[in-house]
Amino acid sequence: MAQLAQGIVGGEMPWGLIVFGMCLSFALILMKAPSPTLIAVGMYLPFETTGAIFVGGCIKWLADKLAKRRGIAGESFDGFGSLVASGLIAGESLTGVMMAGLVLVSESFKSLTQTFFGVEQFAWVAGPAGAWASLVALAAIVWVLVKVPLDNAQRSAA
Repeated sequence: MAQLAQGIVGGEMPWGLIVFGMCLSFALILMKAPSPTLIAVGMYLPFETTGAIFVGGCIKWLADKLAKRRGIAGESFDGFGSLVASGLIAGESLTGVMMAGLVLVSESFKSLTQTFFGVEQFAWVAGPAGAWASLVALAAIVWVLVKVPLDNAQRSAA
């Protein structure tokens, strides 16, 4: 992606890469791949972003499988999970904008932990305890995105 941007600005396009991408997308269309665009997006996004999208897809698959097993379908089920997921995305974006604003306003701003607690980073965050804490947070998010919509849809169906 950076090479493409530099090619547009500098006038030296990486034509070999562009032709390769065109041929690959054409081959995916001929093979009737389910979504060539998603494959293309997954090729240029960093692994962290692609991994998060994959985990979100797995959560959606799990929720759909559990809903089908309980005989639940429709907007009452899909709407809540999509609303919560959209809220998480919007919240992350707003947090990023607020952090950028803090950096812009204050020259000495380094991090929230430095500002509020006087330390650069909590010791437990960098070690195994921080990894386990992130898994607990992920489990809570999965619970909100799967269990709560299933229960709400089951109550509204009854």
